Amino acid sequence: MSSKGLFIGSSSLDFISLISNELEKNGKQRAIKQCVQAGGLACNASITFSYLGGQTKLLTCIGKSEIANICRNDIEKYKVNLTDFAP
Repeated sequence: MSSKGLFIGSSSLDFISLISNELEKNGKQRAIKQCVQAGGLACNASITFSYLGGQTKLLTCIGKSEIANICRNDIEKYKVNLTDFAP
């Protein structure tokens, strides 16, 4: 029997850049890879919990926009049961 988790809180869109080594103070570096994915405290916690085998429910505000669709797709990919409270 798997664990159940309820996560309530923020969701956002994260922009992530992968660099080849650590930046020096006041340094610049070109990213070798970039991605955009769902983020935010409650969202990240719910995806991690689901990935580890738990049954997950996320209560958050995402809305209906292109950005919201990116978040929604990531959340559904990890089998998180989403309740969106955005108008």
